[in-house]
Amino acid sequence: MKEWHEKPARKKFVSEQVGRLKKLFFLDGWTIHINYFKDNQGEAAAKMTTEWNYRRATLSIYPRFWDESEDEQKDILVHEFCHVLVAQPFLIIDNLREGYAFSENQIEDIHEHVTSWIAQIILNKSRQNIKL
Repeated sequence: MKEWHEKPARKKFVSEQVGRLKKLFFLDGWTIHINYFKDNQGEAAAKMTTEWNYRRATLSIYPRFWDESEDEQKDILVHEFCHVLVAQPFLIIDNLREGYAFSENQIEDIHEHVTSWIAQIILNKSRQNIKL
């Protein structure tokens, strides 16, 4: 799929939202790459892929994204950032499908990590009243 050189104002909007969401989701140590595409990919307006071990994610923005209202665009980006939260548990599921085994301790560590991460987001939002 061919990358697109998006309009500067649109890139600025997405970049600002990504910065805000990195803070909200406690992803300050992560690198988030943003790619813009000229063609849609199915029904998706955006897609987040995660490289958990390297603390990297790639946000792909498709033309359909710009058909939505600004509030809906923000909601879409929140949804895509939620994929980062659940990437580690789904890594277990994907590996189990391929026949890999995990110890009870590994599963418990991931369970606690993700639960604590979600709790931090909610507590931080309630304490600082961060606007979504």
